[in-house]
Parts: sequence; C-alpha cells; structure tokens
Amino acid sequence: MNKLKINLSWLPLRPGAWEVDWPKLVDLNYILAPNAGSSFRYYSQFVILFSLFLVGSVFISFWRRRFKIVNPPKFHFLNRLLVYLFSFGLTGLILLFMRFENAKLLSSRIVFILAIISFLIWGGRLAYEYLRKLPLLEKSYQTQLLKQKYLPRRRAKKS
Repeated sequence: MNKLKINLSWLPLRPGAWEVDWPKLVDLNYILAPNAGSSFRYYSQFVILFSLFLVGSVFISFWRRRFKIVNPPKFHFLNRLLVYLFSFGLTGLILLFMRFENAKLLSSRIVFILAIISFLIWGGRLAYEYLRKLPLLEKSYQTQLLKQKYLPRRRAKKS
C-alpha cells in the first residue's frame, strides 16, 4: 500500500523548531555577515507573529472608534498601539521577504536583530505607558469631566 506522507517540517510547533544555537549568536562574524543566506529555520514562526501584528492593528483600528468620545486617553493609547503593531508587522514581513529573496544587506542578521531589539524597546515603552501613565491620564480626565459639570455654560446668542 502507498501511504500518503505529509511534510510537516514547516510547522512552528514541530520538535526542535525553537532551538537556538546561542554560541553562534554572539559570534561577530556570524552576525555581521552581509549575506546571511536564505536558510532560516524560523520563517513560519516569524510570519505568524508579524501577521498577527497586522491582524491586531486592523482589529484595533475598528475597535478604537468606541473610545473616541467616551475615553480620549485610551483612544490616544490605542492610536499609538495601532501604529506600533502596523509598523512592526509590515517591517517584519518585509525583512522576512528580503531574507527569503537573499537580498544583500537587508537580509543580514544584524538588521533582523536590530528590528527585534527595537520591537522590544518600543513594546516596553508602550507597556510602561499603559501601566503607569494611562491610569493617571484617565483619572485626570475623569476629574476634568467632573469639574466641567459644575462650570457655567455659555449662553446661546439671541438672533
């Protein structure tokens, strides 16, 4: 009998898919090579990650409209998160495509490492803003709304 064999080596959850050769990552000749080659074991994982960033940005673009009038500080934060997710999703997919096509310099390992480091720094900055600044901004916005309730309003002009 002929059995149908399916190649599942591209799946991100296969055994050994997340193994990293750490001594290679600190070798400067390995990192700074201008032409890294198109053999990259983590295509599927990073394609899924960057595609989720793009899908998340589309989801946030529709979801943030609810907060425009109700909660302006949260709307402002969601705008920043939208830009973050869209820019890193698109940049990551472009860098992966350049790596796949073996484009010189844009497919180098250092560019990809710098993109991941900037992703982590910007993500940490957004997490700080969400955890520390956003509650303070929401509290000041709520007190402003409470004060406006007691301030006199302008009268309409008589025609």
